[in-house]
Amino acid sequence: MPSAPGAGQGAAVAAAPPSISDSWTYFKAHGTLPVHEALIQVLPVQVQDPDQGEASPARGAVGGDGRRGKEPVPPLHQARVTDPYPATVPTDNHLEDSAFLLTGTGQEGSETCGQVRSWAVCRDHPGDHPRIKRGQSCGWAGCPVCWPTWAHRAADRAGSRLEAYGSLHGVGRLAHYTFNPPEGTAPSWEAFYQVMRQAGGRGGAVLRHPCRTRETTPERKWERLLRRADWRMHIRESTHFHTISGRIPMKSSTFYEKTGWTYKRIRPLEDREDIERVLFYLLSHVQVTGQNVIRYFGRCHFSHLRIKHRYCPILPLRCPVCGAPMVLEVDGVLTAEEATRRKTMHTYQVAGPPVRVLQ
Repeated sequence: MPSAPGAGQGAAVAAAPPSISDSWTYFKAHGTLPVHEALIQVLPVQVQDPDQGEASPARGAVGGDGRRGKEPVPPLHQARVTDPYPATVPTDNHLEDSAFLLTGTGQEGSETCGQVRSWAVCRDHPGDHPRIKRGQSCGWAGCPVCWPTWAHRAADRAGSRLEAYGSLHGVGRLAHYTFNPPEGTAPSWEAFYQVMRQAGGRGGAVLRHPCRTRETTPERKWERLLRRADWRMHIRESTHFHTISGRIPMKSSTFYEKTGWTYKRIRPLEDREDIERVLFYLLSHVQVTGQNVIRYFGRCHFSHLRIKHRYCPILPLRCPVCGAPMVLEVDGVLTAEEATRRKTMHTYQVAGPPVRVLQ
């Protein structure tokens, strides 16, 4: 666990690029998820405005040098799938020279990324229990230091909408699905909406992934891969979609016969915490573009599920070990100021005419 800056260390300390597992540990430390183990590393808090959309174009657009700018990201080549069934299929397309970025693979968005502002420490056991670093963050998806800030905020906002969708429409437990296009097709958003309507999907959230890894070991494969300088050499082009939605009425075999697409139900999701956990993982390896990376369809779409009251309360941070309030430590000096976090807790209302899945 990284040590806190001492009393004589007034200069800011840069943080190393965080891993996916350590980032999720930080997320749990903020009270959003149940904690089953002690923290092993802590990360910067988010500074992005919680009322922003699902993915700010200003933070997603990148230039040719890997930094944010006005130059658009070239689209990927058309996917060529050799075998559309089962759901996970191989291809031989290399993306070594493609001019695109995945989450956390660009340059740092600012010279101050990861610099320490303060530490959140347990009020009752300041020297014994884990502490949380509160640092500067650019909030850009492509930043190798600050991408967890962007991913946490996006997962929080999407989790709020999906929880409301499931509650207001009585869809029961949501589930995580993957959808794969047939051989030789360009898997556009419009194509996905068409096949989702044929499958009978009534609403949810969808993310598009442009590639898969070549690694055969599934455990923590994206975490290992995206920390390498030659990560483009170890991925293959295979565009597919991930959805969090209610039950798909059509059987997968019938769906394949009618559309040529395949889908696979990964697992059901228990609650909002579980939804945000899955979303954070999916956001850890999306393509960094100037467009929203999380989109909604059907009864979960903005035109049919509208925000009634915007509510982002400031909640106190709790120690992940004993549950005591956490206070701020600045330049090695413990203060009485309470450490806090923001949480999206909007209320929603159903609006619009009878819904079609395709928007």
